[in-house]
Amino acid sequence: MRIVVIGGTGFVGSQLVHALDEHGHDAVAAAPSTGVNAFTGEGLAEVLAGADVVADVSNSPTLDDAAVDFFRTATTNLLDAEKAAGVRHHVALSVVGTDRLATQSGYFQGKLLQEKLISEGPIPFTIVRATQFFEFIKTLADSATEGDIVRMPTALFRPMAGADVAEGVAISAVNEPVNGIVEIGGPEVFKLSDAISTSLTARGDSRRVVADPEARYWGIALDERTLVPADGATLFDTRFEEWILEAAAKA
Repeated sequence: MRIVVIGGTGFVGSQLVHALDEHGHDAVAAAPSTGVNAFTGEGLAEVLAGADVVADVSNSPTLDDAAVDFFRTATTNLLDAEKAAGVRHHVALSVVGTDRLATQSGYFQGKLLQEKLISEGPIPFTIVRATQFFEFIKTLADSATEGDIVRMPTALFRPMAGADVAEGVAISAVNEPVNGIVEIGGPEVFKLSDAISTSLTARGDSRRVVADPEARYWGIALDERTLVPADGATLFDTRFEEWILEAAAKA
């Protein structure tokens, strides 16, 4: 199949293109650097000509309320161009807990709007909600650092490797549309504070992690299971400890 990956030069997108190519598909990386911009519409008609599937793993350049306009505009442009090109399946990467997080976050309001536009749009679809990536745990720690203290909520999460996220999206892209949401995650459930502490220790980072039920996640108050997928989610095999060891070997 010819599969156009929107955001195909980014962290997940580049791995997705590689995974699809390895399985014998014609994967096309579409991004502003390749002349394709979903937000402005530039290059969409050309890149979608002959495409069977579009996999959108692009992201808003900001994590604030401006994300609403980004996801509205980019998703509308994509769906219109896909309809004109005869695309048969739209796959989009989203986040586990988006509906719960959207009540307190402009960014997740944008993600929820993206999901709504897709589900009400003209193209058969699959929305893949993934859990947090191992690779972004340090960024999460940095966002919650005050001096040498990292104050983290006590909520649970089930993080996964970025390569497994790409594989999960690839699986959906080559299968038939489900016209609904699928959830993917890692093999283990952790407390946020425990996973952050493990990650920092492995890096030789001396910051101290404090588990605080009142701490926020990107400014959002979490319930215990806000970030955890429901029963029935597809769980991938890469364990956090294995990923840490592999990342250290590559460093």
